[in-house]
Amino acid sequence: MPHLDIRLLGPPRIELDGQPVTLPRAKATALLALLAVADAPQRRDTLATMLWPEQNQSHARAGLRRALATLTGELGHDFFLADRETISLNWSADVRADVDEFRIALAQVDLDSLADDAVRAQVETALACYQGDFLTGFSLRDAPAFDDWQYQTADALRLAAVQALDALVQAFEARHEFEDAIAFAQRLLALDPLDERGHAHLMRLLARTGQRAQALRQYAHCVQLLDEELAVPPAPATTDLADAIRQGLLQPAEAATAPQTPESAPSAAAEPGEIHSVSVLSLAVIAAATGATVFENAVATDGALVHTVGDLASAAGAHVDHIGDDGALVYFGVPHPFEDDPEHAVQLAFAVRQ
Repeated sequence: MPHLDIRLLGPPRIELDGQPVTLPRAKATALLALLAVADAPQRRDTLATMLWPEQNQSHARAGLRRALATLTGELGHDFFLADRETISLNWSADVRADVDEFRIALAQVDLDSLADDAVRAQVETALACYQGDFLTGFSLRDAPAFDDWQYQTADALRLAAVQALDALVQAFEARHEFEDAIAFAQRLLALDPLDERGHAHLMRLLARTGQRAQALRQYAHCVQLLDEELAVPPAPATTDLADAIRQGLLQPAEAATAPQTPESAPSAAAEPGEIHSVSVLSLAVIAAATGATVFENAVATDGALVHTVGDLASAAGAHVDHIGDDGALVYFGVPHPFEDDPEHAVQLAFAVRQ
């Protein structure tokens, strides 16, 4: 049986047994896209109305029959199932659709479990399918309902890709595999140049790999984009991160593959039952008049405080364990302590104070 490959992530491309196929009708391509994305057989009336909105139902259904005839003539009848009321792709045939593979692969994983090598590999496989936005460069002039569907589908798929890329950046950064983390951060920004979180990721990663000047250039680029496209300034957390980088408060971290230096080498792994020390930074906001701890109130009035603490802690290789009315606790040295953890804790305290 022949193999049909439908690629809709990026400009639409169709291959039959490895050979490209160019469909002579744009609405045949649109019909194929609708069937490839649908998770159930589609009613003929619905398809006809979407693709031929200016025609009466009889003429619209005739147009649908012609589009389906184009598909079966160019690709073969085996790939389609049709009756008087519905049309669908025959998924039991040898057919592949990149949208289907992308969505299924991401649906089967938990993005919070990327510490698992198999999960991370599956997410990378899913993202390999994402070669661009859904139906890039394709449109129909006289079918606004199809255009709306195309836009909404592209937006949902792009959001899924952005979320997966964001999770991969954080997963590789946590493993100190900075080269991969930077590559995924750059891909995230290529997909969505206005994603401020992506800019912050890349700034932090560049700083952690000793590229402070490049990190600050990335911040300047972020500021320019947000101003030109949205007429807004960066979030306070992004500005605070840039200030910390500018002041040298984010020190380069040791890459996973690089030989470890005595100053930053982790202590020997603890045996079961063995105790090793960690560094704990306690943060609080003190009311000047009363001396009372008002961290919770400060968080309530300035949500950026939480993001600032989280971003700076992540950049320093620490994690925030607790935020409440009594303040925040940030741990260094979990699960692996480093000899310079106390120094990094002090640097983080000064960075947050800024």
